[in-house]
Amino acid sequence: MVIPLSNLSQGRQARIVWMALPDKQKSLLSQWGFEEGVPIACVHKGRGRGLSAYQIRHKVIALRPGDANGIFVKR
Repeated sequence: MVIPLSNLSQGRQARIVWMALPDKQKSLLSQWGFEEGVPIACVHKGRGRGLSAYQIRHKVIALRPGDANGIFVKR
């Protein structure tokens, strides 16, 4: 099942399927390792509209829920 990254629960891991984001944003995220097929894990889930943190390629990146909604993953 493919879900938005923002729906990934804390402590769970998935693989990136695709990103439905503007090209400029996709380019920046790809520099940080966000690419199709790459594993990603939610290490901290923000409350409400707060930031959530994701581990990808030995880095921890914080994303706003709106940005994470444009990244689709498969568990």
